[in-house]
Amino acid sequence: LLLWSRAGNGSAILRVWALLFLFFAADDAFRLHERVGGVWIGGKLGVEHGYDYGQVLYAGALAASLALALLICWRRAEAGARRISWGLVGAVALLGGAGVGVDFVSAIVNPDRFQEALVLLEDGGEMVAMTVALWVALRPGTDGVSAPPAAR
Repeated sequence: LLLWSRAGNGSAILRVWALLFLFFAADDAFRLHERVGGVWIGGKLGVEHGYDYGQVLYAGALAASLALALLICWRRAEAGARRISWGLVGAVALLGGAGVGVDFVSAIVNPDRFQEALVLLEDGGEMVAMTVALWVALRPGTDGVSAPPAAR
């Protein structure tokens, strides 16, 4: 919602980001990556760890769709919206590394031996990534918005 509210005329790219983060929230709440990726896609693969590979394929399809939508909007984006987008690319890369990468590794390696460390790494990485995304979205000066006046 913050990104949507900052999107002015010609900032469709920020609207794409806002919709993406809305999707992330829905995906997390309804466990779409597990239901669609793990059960539906993974079940059709017919391989060992199909559930886990299905989740990775689901994330890859989402990433490709995101990249296409962002590339389409990039050409018309204002300079400030592009700067915000670069920060969000980093946050989403961190989120993907923690949420998809660490989750995949935890399924492939011996989960019992490293389970607590991997859960901490995954959850902690996701929290850091979302904190970075929020900071990027609220950071003054990235799109011509000046910093708020200091408290007196």
